[in-house]
Amino acid sequence: VDRDGDGQNDEEMVTSVGDDGVTTTISSYFAGNGTLLARMTATESGNGLSRTMAYDLDGDGTSERTLAATVTLGADGGRTSTVEHRDGAGALLAKEQLTTSDDGLASTASLDLDGDGTFETNTSFFTTFAANGATDETWETRDAANTLTASKTRTTSGDGLDVTQSTDFDGNGTDNRLNTLQLGASGGSTETESFYGADGTLLRDYGTTVSADGRNVTSTLDRDGDGADDL
Repeated sequence: VDRDGDGQNDEEMVTSVGDDGVTTTISSYFAGNGTLLARMTATESGNGLSRTMAYDLDGDGTSERTLAATVTLGADGGRTSTVEHRDGAGALLAKEQLTTSDDGLASTASLDLDGDGTFETNTSFFTTFAANGATDETWETRDAANTLTASKTRTTSGDGLDVTQSTDFDGNGTDNRLNTLQLGASGGSTETESFYGADGTLLRDYGTTVSADGRNVTSTLDRDGDGADDL
């Protein structure tokens, strides 16, 4: 690509496919005098399960950063996606890993933020279905020592008219925020949002009710958690 019409390519992309199905794409960026400024080399396996990107950020012919993404398929139908960030010497800088069950109802995302081989945060997501049709969704975040640091749970009734969501911001087992939504079968809705202290004490509470025709809206606000409406 000659962006300024000076007869010198400013960008160049070359793609090749090997006999083994591996696709290699080299993207190069040049100065006006033809000097290489930067280059990215992307390699993808024939089955699409692995991809590597190498970045030469200053055009000196050496990759200062590499990113490798791989997908591993388990015998049970689950899959594990891994992304590794490395420097020019191959040292691990950071790592991301996502494990998903075969039915997609459970997953865990793990982050190694400093490349020391330990995942500092692990966030798990689970979905379960009750016999009455209700759906429970749970998020849990844990640290490297497997200590719970935060969680969230959302329950949706079988008919989808009632949703309750609770959030524990600090992982101490006490919900700090509670949201509820009730939808009328013939229209209208009632929504509440409550905030609690670390000991479970109500701090403030909001509520909104909308009539079925949408013409009437009633709001409530308890600013100090004393149980009395301050509006």
